[in-house]
Amino acid sequence: MSIRRPDGRTDARARRSGSPALSFSAGTDAGGIPPGRTGLGNRAAGFLFLAIVTAWAGSCGRDNAPAARSGDSGRTAAATAAPSRKTSVTLAAVGDVMLAGSALPVVERFGPDYPFDSTRTLLQSADFAIGNLEAPFGTGGRPFQKTYTFRVPPGFAGGLRNAGFDAINLANNHILDFGEQPFRVTLAILDSLGIAACGAGLNRRAAEAGAIVDRGGWKAAFLGFSLTYPDAFWATASKPGTAFAVKERVAAAIDSLRPAVDLVIVSFHWGKELHGTPQPYQREFAHAAIDAGADCVIGHHPHVLQGFELYRGKPIAYSLGNFAFGSKSVSCRESALFIASFDSSGFAGGRVVPLCVDYKKVQYQPRPMTGAAADRLIAELNRLSEKLNNGAKPLLPGGEMPPAPAVPVR
Repeated sequence: MSIRRPDGRTDARARRSGSPALSFSAGTDAGGIPPGRTGLGNRAAGFLFLAIVTAWAGSCGRDNAPAARSGDSGRTAAATAAPSRKTSVTLAAVGDVMLAGSALPVVERFGPDYPFDSTRTLLQSADFAIGNLEAPFGTGGRPFQKTYTFRVPPGFAGGLRNAGFDAINLANNHILDFGEQPFRVTLAILDSLGIAACGAGLNRRAAEAGAIVDRGGWKAAFLGFSLTYPDAFWATASKPGTAFAVKERVAAAIDSLRPAVDLVIVSFHWGKELHGTPQPYQREFAHAAIDAGADCVIGHHPHVLQGFELYRGKPIAYSLGNFAFGSKSVSCRESALFIASFDSSGFAGGRVVPLCVDYKKVQYQPRPMTGAAADRLIAELNRLSEKLNNGAKPLLPGGEMPPAPAVPVR
């Protein structure tokens, strides 16, 4: 796998848990580690790592790219090795990831891999995997004056890499909760782990540039945009922050990447919290993105599930709800993992995996549902989706999503 940065440079990265990965824990080495799990709680190593990436972040240039290395030709590993192209690829997408809040003591005790133990196989089996990181990694900074502010120990970041994430969206209303310093640290940590970051940057151009991930001979571009406040978090020409969505700028970002890639995946942080129905503007932006050339739209922020739409033969997941999220909200008990398949003709079908995220039952480790519980959630998603698909149900029993929704029975 290789990741193309906003300036066009690429870094070859090893992929998945079978490859070496940086993994530090800010937790303790005391008891409570589940059988077979090693204690990763070396605080000294974690803080040393933080010091290194903080220094790196403090010397960052305007566009997120470190200084060019001697002899760096900019060629991707894929181009060098000339791998055979797969006939189709899959994308796995999840909702909000936030390992602070009420999840903090659990992750400190069991380690940063723990939240993903029940979904790792699903994430790693996909060619591309993306989620929304709802909090920065860091220990410093000052909290922004708002109701909820989150910050995650840097040692937890390795869990994302080991889970199988290739790309992470940062365009949301929490990534600058503690200001610029933890934000820069987050960019540096994700880069060091080989995870492509999209939706935020050291200025607006970088935030809108997206990232290209090469896998299986396919190049996928990931873009992220926020439609949430505070507006103080939005990047400007000279200030770090998130990519605020303006239709013309979204279209321009897609258009700039489209000729160089096989897939364009666009994430939006949008909608009304705890509402299962998309707002009209969500549909407008999703349709505009696909009209501009996007292959798939992924939404998050409501913390609950919203429906799926197939628009011009391309999938839109308006909200995948919370994933691994440190909250005890009784309103956020169910989520979904969306797997989409693409071939040379476009979207080739998908699958929705119902997830239980009720903290009382799963302790911040999303787990696939089975049996009647899974069937009930699939039925509920079809109910939420019918109005978005002219009365058709996009999901079959078991969660399969054909390339075209089932025609409603009259």
